Amino acid sequence: MKCDVFVSTRNLDVGLRSARRNVDVGGVPVNTLNVSTCSLLSYCRYQTFQKSTTEWTIIFDDDVEVEKGWFDQLSRYIAPDVIAVEGLIGYTGPARLLKKGERSYGGWNTLFRTDVYKKWKPDKWVRALDDYLLGQHGIKYGKWVRVPVKGKHTMNLERSAFRGGMGYREVLGVKSVIMMGKLAAMIPIYSFKKNRYGITQNTLAIKGIMSRPPNRKVARKSSAANSKT
Repeated sequence: MKCDVFVSTRNLDVGLRSARRNVDVGGVPVNTLNVSTCSLLSYCRYQTFQKSTTEWTIIFDDDVEVEKGWFDQLSRYIAPDVIAVEGLIGYTGPARLLKKGERSYGGWNTLFRTDVYKKWKPDKWVRALDDYLLGQHGIKYGKWVRVPVKGKHTMNLERSAFRGGMGYREVLGVKSVIMMGKLAAMIPIYSFKKNRYGITQNTLAIKGIMSRPPNRKVARKSSAANSKT
């Protein structure tokens, strides 16, 4: 079983190094390796699935380093009713299914059923939280499995959480107020469990929801480097 592998990045050299490192260390059986500098991320993901020719498509972020044997660890969860297997760095619970309305982190390091995601097209192209849209699309067709994996995610927590909050506002609109309530309700639970990561993440996500919307135009120009392995 070979997979098309995609990485979106702002810097082509960084993206290529990251992609080749994760493919080698993770033991990924590659059909085609694709590195793209397109924008927005949601549009880039859309292009990814339209171009993919393999049964399963892999997406990595350029700021993620997976552990040895990553592919074997995730691919064991592949089944006829599974539409995605998400490797979540920092998650310490057992493998479980994504719930309706719950955020996925599908851009980090995830296996996607290509036929399901060729059907995916967001109502609008979003700057952040395309991973939420990916998850909610997928669970309409099957099971999204979340698997704890070891590795490194180098994106700044504060920036990631804040942007995630902005993404909730952009994707959910007025319904983001409900999401803000859910995030706030989790903070006392995280406090009781002494989970500083959860407290920080939810607090900054709330600030992101409440922040001033950015007023900027975003182009969809893209360039890509493809290599057969």
